[in-house]
Amino acid sequence: MIDASTLRRFAAKVLVGDGCWIWQGSIDHHGYGRFRYNGKTMGAHQASFDMFVGRMPQGCEPDHTCGTTACVRPDHLDPVTHRENLLRGKTLTALNAAATHCPRNHLYDETNTRLNNGSRICRTCHRERERAKRQGVAA
Repeated sequence: MIDASTLRRFAAKVLVGDGCWIWQGSIDHHGYGRFRYNGKTMGAHQASFDMFVGRMPQGCEPDHTCGTTACVRPDHLDPVTHRENLLRGKTLTALNAAATHCPRNHLYDETNTRLNNGSRICRTCHRERERAKRQGVAA
């Protein structure tokens, strides 16, 4: 149960529009709102989810389905794993995961791809690099 003073403090820092609820309080260097809630400073979007939806499921974090980091609208926040959150975003991780070809344009498929510590290795490029090493030539 949220106490009324916490709800008033939160609401005073939110600009409610037709779509997103934009956080007007403190913002961190990544563009996420910051709010003191239950004795600790946390993401305003995390506090919003907790206050209006309920506890975040274990192992999950809120993903902004609207793509706006300063948004605290509860129905714009989807509980997902950290990996899913990264893959949904516009991050380097997401771009790499979406790639269908290596930098030299070889297809990443079952026969041409090897996994090494979670990274994809193009077998064709690897063979070319090994061949060049044996011949003493830069690949």
